[in-house]
Amino acid sequence: MFNPKKIVASVAALGCAFAAFSTGAAVQAEPVSNSYSIVGSDTLEDVVNAIVNGTAITGATVRVTQNGATLGSFDATGTPYVITKPGGVRFSRPNGSGEGFNALSSSMYEGATAANNFFTSATYQGVGAVNATGNSSMPAGLKNVNVFGQVDIARSSSGDPKTTSRTGTEADATIVRVPFARDAIALAFTPSLATAVCNAGQDGDAGTPCVPYLTEAQLLSLYETTSATPSITIGVTQVTAKGIVPQSGSGTRKDFLIKIGSSSASGTESAALTAAVTAGRVAVGQEHDATNAAMTGDAVMPMSASRWIAMQNGASFDKSGTAVIGSVYTATTLGASPVSGTAPALSPSTTYYADGTWGRNVYLFVERARIDNTFTAGGAIVAGAKYDENLAALLAPANNKLSNSETTGASKVGKVKLLFGFLAPSSTSLAYYAPAYTGSK
Repeated sequence: MFNPKKIVASVAALGCAFAAFSTGAAVQAEPVSNSYSIVGSDTLEDVVNAIVNGTAITGATVRVTQNGATLGSFDATGTPYVITKPGGVRFSRPNGSGEGFNALSSSMYEGATAANNFFTSATYQGVGAVNATGNSSMPAGLKNVNVFGQVDIARSSSGDPKTTSRTGTEADATIVRVPFARDAIALAFTPSLATAVCNAGQDGDAGTPCVPYLTEAQLLSLYETTSATPSITIGVTQVTAKGIVPQSGSGTRKDFLIKIGSSSASGTESAALTAAVTAGRVAVGQEHDATNAAMTGDAVMPMSASRWIAMQNGASFDKSGTAVIGSVYTATTLGASPVSGTAPALSPSTTYYADGTWGRNVYLFVERARIDNTFTAGGAIVAGAKYDENLAALLAPANNKLSNSETTGASKVGKVKLLFGFLAPSSTSLAYYAPAYTGSK
């Protein structure tokens, strides 16, 4: 993998302030990409934006470009559509890891089934808000858009966003997963629920302020509740609580539900959860946004620890609201905080991030033939025919590019990741996947 015939690559250190997209016209607030476009995960969007737009957060100025051209990273939420390439089509904004993977799959398809190039987001983002009920209100012009060649890289907080993993030898193992960083899934509580949980005896540090924690069993009971007035049992105390699950297509949603036992390893959600969501006993809100409309009263939602750190430290747009960070209890985490220190100098808890369940690696997905000049796709693709040496250089872990995890130098991309709450991934091994074509819908 990563077999560049000749690397034409550089990391430009530019005198650019911390990243922010150009405001531009309201209908297309983000720039088109001069080279490669990146879509997908909400969890990774701010750190990737900083890396490709330019940031001075480390004390040095760092910006990743490729052969002199800039990259375009597009948020999971925002305007209803994106235009990723000069002269490109407008298509509905990919919201989350699963949709990023779908958009990449449709962008790379070269075959007889035209519908495999079609992409439609499951959310319509009109008037600055995400329509969590689906895309029924989406204008027809944004549905079933042919996105061939429009997406180069997909951000993903899930290691298996569409459950299409392959060993690497199959002809359809045409997408490769590249490790990006290490994150963890924590919990965000409304203040009243945090206090109630701690008062009932589940305080991770027994100090002030409290670090509320829930067990996997308590979370499962909450997210599969059949009660019109959901609650959690803590010892002999019943604590009123409402669970919030991220929007469909979110990698954090998939991972969280699998980890609490409310979804199969393939990502098929339980009937009990589906019923609870349909009945409104479990709410749906945009991932990592503790200001979403559902986050009121006594509520709890999964929260990326890295996003919390970045928001509290001022590196990311702050959507933490009045929420309190907490954790999931395991034999390793013991309910302790997933973050260390005090804002604006928070950092990851190495113990929590190392937990085998609630710590997680996060990734970038890319078309395999474009970064591996030996891949033949079972003879359907001639070795080297689609190879792109610049894209290979951009994804190569040995370079100070997107996959870099070094933290010892201010000019290193890995140092930027650390200040956004990410550690180095626990493994640098590549993995392989079949595409997930969305087809017409």
